[in-house]
Amino acid sequence: GADRSYVEELSGYSRLHVRVSLKGCCEEEFRFLTRAKEGFSYQMRSLEYLRDYGVSFHPSVVSTMGKEMYLLERLREIGIRESSIEWESLKLYPPVKERLKRLNLLDKLSGVFVD
Repeated sequence: GADRSYVEELSGYSRLHVRVSLKGCCEEEFRFLTRAKEGFSYQMRSLEYLRDYGVSFHPSVVSTMGKEMYLLERLREIGIRESSIEWESLKLYPPVKERLKRLNLLDKLSGVFVD
């Protein structure tokens, strides 16, 4: 999303499909999941670039905070159908589990993970 020229280059390939993994459904959730201060808007912009350049793509979404409706509305605004969205489950690896325990977040997120 930071550089449109990459998508422009991808548009030259005729047999290409891009899976865009969205970390969260909003800026707050993006920060929570990635610990990065910014970047959610880059994810959204990349979808717009792919659409604008006619590259086949679909979003794949990791969500933990129940903000799916917010994201669905944003995606609709840029012409992405709900049926094209892949909803991801998170695998709880031991290091992640330990970090969540230390942050007292494990119980809050218990329904998000798969074994």
